[in-house]
Amino acid sequence: MASIPVDPPHAGNFDAAAWLTAWTEGGGIYFLAGGNLHLCRARPLDPAATANLSRLKSRMHRAGGGPAIAELLTRHRNGDVM
Repeated sequence: MASIPVDPPHAGNFDAAAWLTAWTEGGGIYFLAGGNLHLCRARPLDPAATANLSRLKSRMHRAGGGPAIAELLTRHRNGDVM
């Protein structure tokens, strides 16, 4: 599981909605608790699915996408995004 602070500025070109879709379709689980985005993996996953989630997580970290994902989830929670 990764815990990602939502305070740092995020990259404007990161597509949080597409990333969340790919993450969940690949067996990933996420939740926003307080000021942290938590990422984990469903168990058991085959090696290919595990490698795919690792690539997705690395891409998100490199792009600084944690805050964008947290912002999207907060907006969903508040009813601002459908």
